[in-house]
Amino acid sequence: MTSKPSIGFCGLGAMGFGMATHLVTQGYPVTGFDVYAPTLERFASAGGHPSTSLSASAADKNFYICMVATAQQAEQALFGDDGIVKALPNGAVLYLTSTVPSAYAQSVEKKLRDVGRGDGIITSMANLVDFPAPLCSIAEQLYITGLNKDYGSNDDAGLVRLWTTEPVSSIQSSFSEEEKKAKLELVSNLLIGIHLVAAAEGVSFAKHLGVPLAQYYELCIDAAGGSVQFKEQGAKMIEILEGTQQDVSLQSYRDGLKAVIAEARDKKIPLHLGNGALSVLEQAGKDVNLSSLLKLYSVA
Repeated sequence: MTSKPSIGFCGLGAMGFGMATHLVTQGYPVTGFDVYAPTLERFASAGGHPSTSLSASAADKNFYICMVATAQQAEQALFGDDGIVKALPNGAVLYLTSTVPSAYAQSVEKKLRDVGRGDGIITSMANLVDFPAPLCSIAEQLYITGLNKDYGSNDDAGLVRLWTTEPVSSIQSSFSEEEKKAKLELVSNLLIGIHLVAAAEGVSFAKHLGVPLAQYYELCIDAAGGSVQFKEQGAKMIEILEGTQQDVSLQSYRDGLKAVIAEARDKKIPLHLGNGALSVLEQAGKDVNLSSLLKLYSVA
């Protein structure tokens, strides 16, 4: 039986940790680097091989995944004094999976050639193509902003605090059953609207990349990025793109989000992704439907 190849991994943060540990559970030996010692301890407990050195994490690895948060972090990790590139063997495959600008991803390829390492392959999962991804861009900026806040931790606390407008102890908890139902409906409509637009963005991006849509759908419906909206509406989106599905009105989604945003503005609650999703649905036209939503991504 052929053993699975060893993989180097840089960036065991909110997304990277899950990616790296998933590879471990699939039987891949993964050497993971992170600057936060408690994260390395967690990674070791999950079966990974922790490393406090970037070059050591890359030594003798034919496959390496860089999953840091920003282009600046990627530049230091790849080309710094203890960087990944110097340590990778010839012919190694380097995956740049961070959400970095496409111009930076392309500059990395050029820099690899300039330093005599054009033997490797760079794959940036979402940025080597010119693709409109408004919701993804908002999420990226929120994540980076949350990480850059000085909250004294390396977890998601900074990101969560972007939505905190008052101390938790001051939030009213004694609602009537009718009030609870109304508030839960608002929260539900917020998530439904965001997940709908995210599903359209994901399906459209997959088509833009030339990924077989049926295969993409089957792989993603139960994956970490899946949702009820992706499972239900994503299938219809794929059928519309393939010309086998009648159009579906999305006016109820848009109207539900409008009500949510109005309530949030009244209470001065920043709904970053909610506002982004509503903006996308409104750009899709007065009689918004699945086809007009997909056309925003120039793939319908």
